Amino acid sequence: MSAEIPVKPKSTAELRDLIYNIDKVVSEETIQGFEAIAQEEERRRWEKGDLTLVIWASVQSSNKLNYSFLDVCYYVSVKFLKGQRNLNTVKLWALVARRFSPAVRARFHYLDLPFSHFVYAAKQRFDEEIPQTGTKWFEEILDYSWELSQQKGYCVSVRALKEKFELEPPAPAKTTVAANVLHNPTRDAFEFGPPIEISSLNIAGALDIKDEIRELVHKLSGLAFKIPAGNPARGAAYASLDSLKKALQALENPVSVLDNP
Repeated sequence: MSAEIPVKPKSTAELRDLIYNIDKVVSEETIQGFEAIAQEEERRRWEKGDLTLVIWASVQSSNKLNYSFLDVCYYVSVKFLKGQRNLNTVKLWALVARRFSPAVRARFHYLDLPFSHFVYAAKQRFDEEIPQTGTKWFEEILDYSWELSQQKGYCVSVRALKEKFELEPPAPAKTTVAANVLHNPTRDAFEFGPPIEISSLNIAGALDIKDEIRELVHKLSGLAFKIPAGNPARGAAYASLDSLKKALQALENPVSVLDNP
């Protein structure tokens, strides 16, 4: 049995030199290919969380099923992930996805920062406001993560975030049964805060209108799933959803007036 080779932790300067020196001998095509794969893997975590929530909404709106949120996580784990991810991992994806809507994710560079940083920032105790700035702790954490990644040229570990923000951790937020939005019976039911509204962020006024429409699409999708099948309101909701998606598509791919008289 071979012994593990000890690895000495590298300083920021050593890591920067390591990345710089190896980058010089690796082709741009290889670097871009690996970056694309890594980014796709991060994005997939969000998508799997979103889809788990969609399945949960469908189960909730059914009059024939009486399953819990954890049952749904177990269903996703076994049916779609072949048991390679346990229900707690699926639960984590879903709760973090619920916490950060698509517009909020975009505001905090979710495709460039590790999903684990959002997991850390999603803790309910970081929903407290910082008196000096008026922003909330989760905003401070994610902005700090982004700024540090730009300065260093790579993303820091969650441990680095803990060293920064847990020397003087914010007071735990008060929790009630109502805070347990997914009726999760496990011991960490109150671990994550409620969904963050993009309008609650200080920078909301400066957001591109496309982000706000994405937010509406996200909300309406969830609401439409909750309307029982056969109810005329369900069809109306999906019609509105389709209109919003077309509006978003038009904004993202504008057609010149000359091309479309």
